[in-house]
Amino acid sequence: MRTGVANQSGGGRPGGSGGSGGKRVSLLGSVVDAFRVWTVAFVFAGVSVAAAAPAVSGAAPGCVPASGRGGVASKDAPELCIDGAALMRHVEALARPELKGRDTGSPEEKLAAEYLARELTDAGLMPPPDWTSPIQPFDFKGNPARNVVVCLRGDDPVLREEWIVIGAHFDHLGERKGQVYPGADDNASGVAGVIETARALRKCAPPLKRSIFFCFFTGEERGFVGSRHFLNTSPVPKSRIVAMLNADMISRDDTRTIHVVGTQTCDSFAAVVEAGAARVGLKAVFDHPEWTYQSDHYVFFSEKIPFLYFGVEDHPDYHRPTDTPEKTNRDQMERVSRLLLVVAQTLADAPRRPAWREGGVEAADKPRG
Repeated sequence: MRTGVANQSGGGRPGGSGGSGGKRVSLLGSVVDAFRVWTVAFVFAGVSVAAAAPAVSGAAPGCVPASGRGGVASKDAPELCIDGAALMRHVEALARPELKGRDTGSPEEKLAAEYLARELTDAGLMPPPDWTSPIQPFDFKGNPARNVVVCLRGDDPVLREEWIVIGAHFDHLGERKGQVYPGADDNASGVAGVIETARALRKCAPPLKRSIFFCFFTGEERGFVGSRHFLNTSPVPKSRIVAMLNADMISRDDTRTIHVVGTQTCDSFAAVVEAGAARVGLKAVFDHPEWTYQSDHYVFFSEKIPFLYFGVEDHPDYHRPTDTPEKTNRDQMERVSRLLLVVAQTLADAPRRPAWREGGVEAADKPRG
């Protein structure tokens, strides 16, 4: 969901479904366009994104084995290693009627968290340092709530101490007046994308240089309470978290377009996203600066951690009982997941950490309350 910080009951955001919710960001104007490629060359020296595999079309083929490393995914084509059938399986599992919309602190949220923990553990991912379980419990208004967090350790002796957070919220609006709000696009789709991104990165060879937390937050619909709890009790110092990628509503678009917010928080982000989008057959649009304040990435932004948010426009089923799995666009979800994977790999292997750009967001809708 994307909503104002003060709106904790799941209301819509300004602008509706037509894409006019906020003015287009002006900071990515002609000067940035002219020097975008050079930004990647100098800031992420040695990381070749644009020169990698050509844009992918159609359904994703199976993983490409690395030379001499049978059964693992090559960094030459990591975006090919997203399993579309698995994405749909996750959406159907999380948005099924029995989970009653996964409201924060509900028994059904617990079942969803246990599903995520099983899937991630089966994929070979481990809890964060000093944690004994992927499930992070905390109190929400007198009820037990929980995040789910796993990690993938980098192998560079220095860069492995820097961490990237890749997140998605798995809660939704629950059951209201006898109607279940299943939240297939919002946000079982983003959760599915992060699960399969984690699985693919786990198989990449050679291993990534930086470390990654894969975070599945509860309480986004209640004011970002899960992401705030994770960051306030972070298993590593906040100064070691160098970037946050957030997938929230990634499946409901028929034009192969993905809206991206946060490129202004780091000078190199726009070029990295554009190159990755071209590689996987998506059009990346940098707009909706007001979304900076309307999902879990805001918590990281407020701590001056560079972020990238990936999402589609609102649609008629947004925050309605009709947001059901059969309306999911599998092709769109696959492509956005591949983009997330490519961007994560680029940032994880870059020689330099993403540098926070002060004053990098213009927004029509500041947080309220």
